Amino acid sequence: MLPTLPMAGLLAGGVTLLNAQDLLWPLGVAMSPRTMTGPEVLVTAAPRLGGSGVLPYGLALPLAVAAVALAALAVAQVTYLDRMVAETGR
Repeated sequence: MLPTLPMAGLLAGGVTLLNAQDLLWPLGVAMSPRTMTGPEVLVTAAPRLGGSGVLPYGLALPLAVAAVALAALAVAQVTYLDRMVAETGR
């Protein structure tokens, strides 16, 4: 089980990154502007932002964070994932 720990860490980071962008749960439970998440603030502020109707989601997920996550995934693909093999029998 020890060789799978790096993948578990990578998956935990990916899940955290995706859950940070979740909109459904925060819209249901945020009671004040102080408890709103980044994507929720962007959605509620969209009418005041104007523009072309495209929300600036880069404020909630900066390009640098997305680039680091994609780079980590690429490094894992090249150096680690090829060693993850499921074996049966002998």
